Formats: sequence, C-alpha cells, structure tokens
Amino acid sequence: MAFSLVAKPDNPKLVAVRQDFSGPFSGRALLIFPEANSLELVRVVVGRALTLEDIVDLEDEALAETGNIILNSWVATLANLLKRGLKMSLPVVVRGDGRHIFETAGQQQSNLVLFLHIRFDL
Repeated sequence: MAFSLVAKPDNPKLVAVRQDFSGPFSGRALLIFPEANSLELVRVVVGRALTLEDIVDLEDEALAETGNIILNSWVATLANLLKRGLKMSLPVVVRGDGRHIFETAGQQQSNLVLFLHIRFDL
C-alpha cells in the first residue's frame, strides 16, 4: 500500500496538497509532508513579520499556493518530456494520516504510484 510508504510512527499526521491532472493521460499529484512542519513552511513563505495567529489564518492558502507551484513544475516537466499537454486542477489541502491522504485522493483505475522523495531544509 502506498500509504505505508509515507506513514511514519514519529509523524503520524500529514498534510498534502493534491492536484489532479488530465490530458493524454491523467492522474493525481500529491505533495505530502509532516503536519508538524507545515506552520514553519508557511512562516518561511509568508515572512516572519506576521504573528502566529495570522500565519494560522493563512496556512491553508499558503500551503495550497506552495504546492501549486511545486506540483505544476513537476507535472509540466513530465508533460514536456513526453511532449504532451496536461491541464491541472486547483490545489486542495488535505490533512490526516497516510491512509486518509490516499483514501481522500480517490480510487484510480490503476494502482500505479510514482514517488519522488524530496528533502526540504528550511
């Protein structure tokens, strides 16, 4: 199961930004990271001048936009390599454990999953 690859005992709660893509082939892209790191990521994106309360209010918007940039870049690169055009949906922020993240992602006709592991340092 794909969810077991992202589930970690020390980080059971995850945040994902999900975007569907369609065209000559279709699928779903997920940017997944530990929920414990989400506020720090947002703080870096929106700036340290904001209060914690303001950051919490902007968290989902900032995560969605950050995910949108990263996922669109990855999917566009893949589409360019394959010389195909793809359309992306709007980003959606999903929270939960690994099983919930993949259940929320929905059932695809195939059980194929392509994982890209990226290490972010803030």
